[in-house]
Amino acid sequence: MLSKLPRLTERFPLPAVVFYLIATTPLGFAAGMYIDNKYLLPLISALLFFPIFVIYLSAGRYRATLMLSLLWALLLSVMMVLATTQNPQMMGELTINGTDYTSEMFTWIETGEGAEGNPVLFLPQHALHLLIYIPTTLISGGFFGLVMGTILLNYMNFYVGMLASASTNSALISLIGWPPWALLRVVGYISLAIALSQPLWNLVGERRLTFNWRTPYLWWGLGLVAADALLKWLLAESWRELLLCYFRG
Repeated sequence: MLSKLPRLTERFPLPAVVFYLIATTPLGFAAGMYIDNKYLLPLISALLFFPIFVIYLSAGRYRATLMLSLLWALLLSVMMVLATTQNPQMMGELTINGTDYTSEMFTWIETGEGAEGNPVLFLPQHALHLLIYIPTTLISGGFFGLVMGTILLNYMNFYVGMLASASTNSALISLIGWPPWALLRVVGYISLAIALSQPLWNLVGERRLTFNWRTPYLWWGLGLVAADALLKWLLAESWRELLLCYFRG
């Protein structure tokens, strides 16, 4: 089956796949909301995107895989922010770690206290996420990495939606609620998923287990994750002061 995947990219060209993502990502999100289960919400989103991820990755279309993954993450983000601003109570119940993370971030914006600006506190959190993400992505060919990435995206976007609702300029806050270091982390995690997912699909398609340590996606991913932590350390306080200008609490 996997040997035929490169040809599937011809049957599913990029314009058709983009249309598929634009159509199915909101539908999958709406289905997760209708089912009203906080565990199924990220699972459905990952399931809908995973076949596209595998088809393009197995065809060696790594740049397209990265771009499609970013589009998928953007669509999920827009859906979560909009849903949160419209129905915060429902989305709080449907978002894993959403209310706790938002409470922590609001406290940080108001007082400067919390993990966001303190490397002693946030570095262990980042390391734990990475230590979970790497093996789960490896053993699942990327699927569990997508699920975990969806969970992280959802609670971050729930916070952005709540922040927009608690601000004097919701449109601006919807854009700057995501700090630049968090954007780097998203690209870094997707790059890592591309590198870490390849061994399983090599095993399935070619009957041999190989890992390309020289793939740039591995090192770009690790570099962006490191840059995320560095920029967070250097810029968090300045970003907090910017958010505080528009924060009503």
